[in-house]
Formats: sequence, structure tokens, C-alpha cells
Amino acid sequence: MNNRAIKQKNKQVIFLIGGSLLVVLVTGIILQQKNTQRGNIPTTIPMLSETPKTATLQLEQQGNNTIHVVVNAGTRNITGVQLVLSYDPRILSDVRIKRGTYFVNPFELLNIIDKTKGTITYTIGISPKGTSQGGKGIVAQITYRAKQGEASETRIDFLAQTKVTAEGIDASVLQNPSGISLNL
Repeated sequence: MNNRAIKQKNKQVIFLIGGSLLVVLVTGIILQQKNTQRGNIPTTIPMLSETPKTATLQLEQQGNNTIHVVVNAGTRNITGVQLVLSYDPRILSDVRIKRGTYFVNPFELLNIIDKTKGTITYTIGISPKGTSQGGKGIVAQITYRAKQGEASETRIDFLAQTKVTAEGIDASVLQNPSGISLNL
């Protein structure tokens, strides 16, 4: 898939998510107006509840220039993971990411490595007929090569766009993930 097709796919996903949220908001407003017109004035204003952050992501160095991205679903079954990670491209080269063993027959939406900016964008989830997953497992595997003489240590960090989706919940259920320091 070329960059143009990936950007188009990203726009479609964002449009669908935004559209879904808009429909929920408009429906709530219409229902509230109907109740008010009938004389049923609500005593409380319905609020969108805070999504419980039950899932965790962590990076585990495996040696051999390999890192496992480990997900723990917590109390909910997971339907998808969007990883957005940063690394120093002056120190790491030949960075790659591939799916792990957590999801059964997963659907990969994005796999983009920006070697200039030092970012990894990887989105994976259950297939349309798949089932959500619970428990803990390896969602992805990152491999890299350290450039000789550049540094003895570097970091890979999760960026704010990293998300974990769960069955029946529209927002991310991810707790604040932390990156990893690599000893090269």
C-alpha cells in the first residue's frame, strides 16, 4: 500500500470515528429536547462517562535487537491496538515492526516507519468476523539495528496517538504507557 492510499485510509477511519461520535451527540441532544417539549424536564444532564482505562502496553527488550510490544487487556476484551512510537533515527536504523501472536488472524490497517522523523505507526485489530481478545500477549515485534559509535543508550517512547480499543467502548481504554531505554 503506498503512502497516498494509507493517507486516504487514515482519513476514512477518522471520518468514520468522528461521524459516529457526532451521531451519538446529536441523538442525545434530540432526546433531551423531546423530553423537555413534553414537560419532562430532566433533573440531571446526561454526561458521557469517563472510559475506564484498563489496558496496558509495555515494551520488553528481548536482546538480539528485538523488542516485544506486550498488551494486557485488563478487565475488557480488546478489539484493536494503534501504536505510535518515536525513536532516534540517528541512533537506530533498519527499524521494522510486524504482528505478534496476541490476535488470531488479525487485520493490519497501518504499518508505516518514517525513517526521517523516527516514528512507527502500526494499527492492528480483529478481523470483521473475529473475536475480541482478553489476557496478555505480544501484539507486535519491533526489530532494529544500532548504528555503531553513535550512542550507547537510546529510547523508544509511545506517543499520545497510541490507543487500545475494547469491545463495546468507543474511546481508548489504554492507561498511560511508558517507553523503554535501550542499552546498545
